[in-house]
Amino acid sequence: MAKKRTVNKSQIVRDALKKNPTMGPSELAKLAELKKLGINAQYISVVKSNAKSKKAGKKSVVKKSGAKKSVTKKKPGRKPGRKAAAASPTTSLDVAIDFIQSSGGLDQAQAAIDQIRRIQSL
Repeated sequence: MAKKRTVNKSQIVRDALKKNPTMGPSELAKLAELKKLGINAQYISVVKSNAKSKKAGKKSVVKKSGAKKSVTKKKPGRKPGRKAAAASPTTSLDVAIDFIQSSGGLDQAQAAIDQIRRIQSL
């Protein structure tokens, strides 16, 4: 028995995308060649997306010996939350000194802090 030749649908879609780069997936799905094979717009979108991710995912790097090595980039995703900058002791100390000087001295600064604490306890 002869082996039935299978068609590579993904390659057909890639070829159709190269021939018609301005057409969208739904327009491509209406083409007679793709319609005959039962290829729908969703399948075309998947092939197109996979091609983009493979294209953007690899980057060639030249080693010192001259040989190329492919390196995968980090996948795009949600960026981690911003970390709070650690307050340096000099910055905190400078702010405290400014506060004491602007309030008129150490006793007045302490009185202001005590009043803030009383308001917070309400």
